[in-house]
Amino acid sequence: YLFGHSNGGFMSHRMACDLSDRIAAVAPVAGYNVTMACAPARAVPVLHFHGTMDGTVPYEAGANGFPGVRPSMEAWAQRNGCGPTPSESFRMADAHCDSWPSCSGGSEVILCTVDGGGHTWPGAIPIAQLGFTSAAISATDTMWDFFKRHPMPR
Repeated sequence: YLFGHSNGGFMSHRMACDLSDRIAAVAPVAGYNVTMACAPARAVPVLHFHGTMDGTVPYEAGANGFPGVRPSMEAWAQRNGCGPTPSESFRMADAHCDSWPSCSGGSEVILCTVDGGGHTWPGAIPIAQLGFTSAAISATDTMWDFFKRHPMPR
């Protein structure tokens, strides 16, 4: 399993692309997939957390030359053979998660968004300089549950 924040989030996506035979699932926070040639050997479960007001790794496409969160996750859904339209699977206060349906091999693609969230780890101790940190969802607890659902295929 692999998770990380910011550059660690970018790395998590990259390793899911390049080492899908060794990594069961990934859960990046505030860093999306910018790997040009992402062709994992199998469907890799991806759980991603991101704030809409992240000033370092913007949520929307175009800023700082980044592709944006939604296009990154839509590409994972397509790669993993999921249905094209996600549905809301969680909502509490400022946090909500969208899950793409019917992914290949029992994989999942889930995007958890913090409305107004900064470059932060949801559920962690707030760091004012990084923006708003949601207490409505714990990235740590949510990713642990996600990882338990996705052991490495044999």
